Amino acid sequence: MGQCRDLRNDPTNCGACGTMRAVGMVCVAGVCDIVCPAGQTRCGTACPMGQWCVTGACQTICGGGGTTLCRATSGDVCVNPQTDPNHYGMCGNICPMGQTCVSGVCTLVCVAGQAACAGQCVVLANDRGNCGACGTMCATGEVCSGGTCQTSCQVGQMDCSGSCRDLASDPNNCGACGTACPSGQVCSSGTCRVSCLTGITDCMGSCRDLNSDVANCGMCGLACASGQVCTSGMCVR
Repeated sequence: MGQCRDLRNDPTNCGACGTMRAVGMVCVAGVCDIVCPAGQTRCGTACPMGQWCVTGACQTICGGGGTTLCRATSGDVCVNPQTDPNHYGMCGNICPMGQTCVSGVCTLVCVAGQAACAGQCVVLANDRGNCGACGTMCATGEVCSGGTCQTSCQVGQMDCSGSCRDLASDPNNCGACGTACPSGQVCSSGTCRVSCLTGITDCMGSCRDLNSDVANCGMCGLACASGQVCTSGMCVR
């Protein structure tokens, strides 16, 4: 009380009597302000979440786990070239539709019951060119039935260009060889339908009786071996 103070630079009366500056601040022209130590500059630019300030610029820094920084139209992103289908092997490489990235290489993705052979998804149980295994081709006059090359198809199946097909349930050969059901429909009793009949299971668009179907015995995709039949959902001789 009764003391003369310079409100422009008094740290205990900054701008007004009794206004004390906070720790780490000084009174400049009557306003409490930050004082940066040597080598630092006051700045109001904040980096977006996930970025760090490196040499005066905001940059994305990738962590471990095999990730690397890739430039994208939406900004810098951290990716794993071993598993990312949009950057397989290296930044910018995009796998074709229907493929995924495995160990840095684009690999075909097939649905359950199919296998990738030479860039195509095939059913090893009835594909004449890949019978039982990729590249195993049946001889002239033979057909592929249950994953085995045979001279003729099993009972209830039809030879369609060297592949044994069940015309009662095959969506690609429904009622006749080459007659394919529209997308979203299944083949039941040789007719394309929206759903399977009671007691019949939809196996990749084919209506199958899992109790007696040698190509889907007990469960979809489980084929009985050559010489076996499916009885009550079990493969037996």
